[in-house]
Amino acid sequence: MLIEIIKTLITRFSNQQTYIDEQEDVFDENNNKEENQDINKSIITFGLLDEVKSKLYMNMKKYYPTLTTAEALIPSILDPLFKSLDFVSLEDKTKTEQHLHQLFKQEKENQKKTSDISNTSETSDISNNLKSKKKEKH
Repeated sequence: MLIEIIKTLITRFSNQQTYIDEQEDVFDENNNKEENQDINKSIITFGLLDEVKSKLYMNMKKYYPTLTTAEALIPSILDPLFKSLDFVSLEDKTKTEQHLHQLFKQEKENQKKTSDISNTSETSDISNNLKSKKKEKH
């Protein structure tokens, strides 16, 4: 979902060479400028929307740099609404599917190990119980 939002925020300003560190942080509380305090004064809004989009885009890249990693896309591939992953490249989709298969295999192996350990302990408990019952009879 965030990837789709980022795609809509890409403007001609985001393609210019601006570095994230040089951009103003929109969430910075110390960034309160005292410009245009007079509400009776008109404000020039030409290009303001593009500037807002550009700042949003840069801050989303700053705060969400790993949106398209295989690990980050696992919830999306499991969600019926987004499982086609048509909002990412074919390469990212393939990597995510491979990562999901790898996670599934690991989980299967872990479950098998856990069940083997529990079966072994149950078997030893049963044999110990049988031995103790035999001793009680004699």
